[in-house]
Amino acid sequence: MISCISVVLVRRSASINSLVSMFLYFKVSDPCPSQGERFEPDLARIKSAMNASFFLLILSLLFLGYMTRWNKHVLFLMLISTGLWMTMIWYVSQTTKTQSRRHLKV
Repeated sequence: MISCISVVLVRRSASINSLVSMFLYFKVSDPCPSQGERFEPDLARIKSAMNASFFLLILSLLFLGYMTRWNKHVLFLMLISTGLWMTMIWYVSQTTKTQSRRHLKV
């Protein structure tokens, strides 16, 4: 049912189409690829969206921590989210290195 609603919404407005395409993280590399996949992830857009999301999460947790007089639960959530952000940055860098090695071998 959710997919039917989303299809109706996407067909209804061009502005929604532009919003959907803004969050679409794949780009068409070559119309006639000789080898490999036709769609490759756009890592720059993925990294910028990830960094913006985590920055806004940390910022909102800082505000929430200030409003709750630095509640230990909010501080713990801030610690967890910062650790997850650093882990995701490491994972994306390792994935990028692996993909570049794979392209060099081919």
